[in-house]
Amino acid sequence: MTDASYFYRDDRPLIIAHRGSHGHFPEHSLGGYADAYYSGADFIELDLQITKDGFLVCQHDAYLDDTTNILQLEIAFADRRRADNKFYVNDFSLAELKTLKRTQKYAERSQKLNANFQILTLQEVIDDVRRMGRDRPRRKNSDACVGLYIELKHYQ
Repeated sequence: MTDASYFYRDDRPLIIAHRGSHGHFPEHSLGGYADAYYSGADFIELDLQITKDGFLVCQHDAYLDDTTNILQLEIAFADRRRADNKFYVNDFSLAELKTLKRTQKYAERSQKLNANFQILTLQEVIDDVRRMGRDRPRRKNSDACVGLYIELKHYQ
């Protein structure tokens, strides 16, 4: 682990934004990450999958069916559907994934922001969080930098 003082707070709980603020925004979206950042999260948790061409993208599930609009584009990608009837991240290039849009995974959450966000690479998230800190610093928990809490997923 670490002995970094910000990791072991004794004045309040450590706040880790799981997949960003995905109750308000689609999970792993720029909106969700920005909301978590400005809400004062200590860490933004990122799940990473590897694309067919070797890029790290922010996606919890190995498949795309529940968190993107892939089913609206399934004719174009019909050859990628696997035997379990799902579309998997590692069967797509980054350029192909960039044609998809994020959607809310759960029907009981607001669907109003569906199709407003792309799949992001790890580097894009790093750049976006740095830009937020530089161009519009947060007011909540402003005494500490936000960290990225990264989990690399691996599925076949």
